[in-house]
This record gives sequence, C-alpha cells and structure tokens, in this order.
Amino acid sequence: MDVLQLQVRRARRRLVLEQFISIATWSLFVTLLVAPPLLGAGIVHSVLFDILFSLILVSGAAAVSNRRWQTITAVVLAVASLSFRWLNFGLGNSSIALIDAGIGAVALLFFAALVLGQVLRKGPITLHRVRGAVAAYLLFGLAWSAAYQFVYDLLPTAFRLDPTKDPRLELIYFSFVTLTTVGYGDITPLIPAARSLAIAEALVGQLFPAVLIGRLVSMELLSRTRDSD
Repeated sequence: MDVLQLQVRRARRRLVLEQFISIATWSLFVTLLVAPPLLGAGIVHSVLFDILFSLILVSGAAAVSNRRWQTITAVVLAVASLSFRWLNFGLGNSSIALIDAGIGAVALLFFAALVLGQVLRKGPITLHRVRGAVAAYLLFGLAWSAAYQFVYDLLPTAFRLDPTKDPRLELIYFSFVTLTTVGYGDITPLIPAARSLAIAEALVGQLFPAVLIGRLVSMELLSRTRDSD
C-alpha cells in the first residue's frame, strides 16, 4: 500500500509540474508575441509586462524537482526577482532597475535549467515534454534579454537602439533575433561585454535545438525498446 501511495503521489506531482510548465509556456508566448505590439501601440499599460513576467517566475518556481536545494533556490530567486521588479515599477530607481535586471537574468536561466531537467527525465516523449522544451528555449531568450538590460542600465551606449522606442522591448527583440541567428542588424552591440553576450546567445541558439532533438529522439527510441521487451 505504501508503494502504491508513493506512486500515486509521484504521478500527481508530475501532473502538477506539467500543468505549471504549460502555464509558463503560454505566458511566454503572450509575453513575446502579444504584449510587445500592444505596449508599443499604447493600447495597454507597461504593468501588463510585469504581470506576465511575475506569472512566468511563479510558474518556473513551481516547476521544481524533489531536491530541497533546488526548491529553496527557486523560491529565493522568484521572491527576490518579483520584489525588485515591482519596486522598480513603483520607484523607477536606476539602482533598483540594475538589480532587477541582474536577478531576473539569473532567475530565468535557473528556471530554464529546471524545466530542462523535467523535459529530459526518463520516460516516453509526451506533448508536455515538447512544451517544456519550447518553454526552456524561450526562457533562454528572456534571460539573455535581461542580461542585455543589465549591461544597458550600466552603460546606455552599449547598444545602438532607436531612442524613440522602449529599450526593454527593443532588447527582447534583439535577444530573440540573436538566439535564432536571424541578425537583421537594426540593433547592434557596441561594447565587448554586450558582444560577448550576443556571441554566447548565438551559440546556445544553434546548439540547443540540435542537442535537444537528438536527446529526445534517443529517449523515445529507448522508451519504445523497453516497452517492447
């Protein structure tokens, strides 16, 4: 009976994790594809972006494994990032904005690693795993945009940006253009630190899909082989 209860608990936890990963994935899509044009057109307030960012952080903090240190780290990062994000929204202080961007980058990278851990666990490939892989890829893009924002807050001349547009939205756009190695050239990193970040992101953008697809295919083949035996 104890073994059965343990299996039921694990199944329930896995279901909850998959649900939070799905919430994070859809929140990321709205943050990247719906919010920017609405914000740029002045249809909605910039607080929408902060609300969506908060939802992503909460979903990421919930999608943790059974390891205690990961749970504690996720909660600490989520609380710290949310605190500075809303302090920055309320006060608009440059020092708080700098801390907000730095903690945000670390938190998003950590949550991307947690989601990947769920995606690459043993078992057959499901729709939720695919969603998790997409969520991790998008989290990488947002994490790098926060890192770019950190550099920009330190030195506003680090990037060649359109001065009439919101730099936060511009750096998110630049991040995903770099991650997908499209490289339109309308935004350019001008200092070594910004260029190094762009190079690292371009490498991740190239290697992540290739390595992940290979890993998922091998996991699916192994799962089918075990089932047939």
